[in-house]
Amino acid sequence: MAHKLYMAFLIFIFALLQISVFPMINIFDVTPNLMLGLTCAFGIMHGKNHGIVMGIVCGLIVDSFFGFAIGYYMILYMLCGYLSGFMNKGFFPDNIRMPLIVFAIADILYNFVVYLTFFFMRGDVGFFQYFLHIIAPEAVYTLLLMLIFFPIILVLDNKLTKRANRSARKFV
Repeated sequence: MAHKLYMAFLIFIFALLQISVFPMINIFDVTPNLMLGLTCAFGIMHGKNHGIVMGIVCGLIVDSFFGFAIGYYMILYMLCGYLSGFMNKGFFPDNIRMPLIVFAIADILYNFVVYLTFFFMRGDVGFFQYFLHIIAPEAVYTLLLMLIFFPIILVLDNKLTKRANRSARKFV
């Protein structure tokens, strides 16, 4: 139960930051995709199932605030959470490079799919301009912020897991 409250708290904080704070602090006219970073973080730390659940919830929130229809971003976030969950087996909390690489790849792939569905399908083929002005700056911005937020998420998650393990040992 505490873990679900922790996840809900993080979703609320990250949604609040992505929806209200970081649009005012946009750099190069892009905002970071913190909800995608949170989805990938839980996929990396806890596996595919947590990544899918976090992707569905975060995607629905993004759909409700930024989307044109419910479900588009939910599917993208769910896929990113699922794919980042494959990195769970190779995740070591001491090594932050692997999660950062996953965050960058997920953000680039996410924006590539958005480009394909929103721009390329209607005939806008300026991919390199879109990459230089949207995809790359957003990936760097998200990566820099997740470099700050991921260790905090990791420390809180480890404390919660240790507390749950301690109470489970008392129960047995």
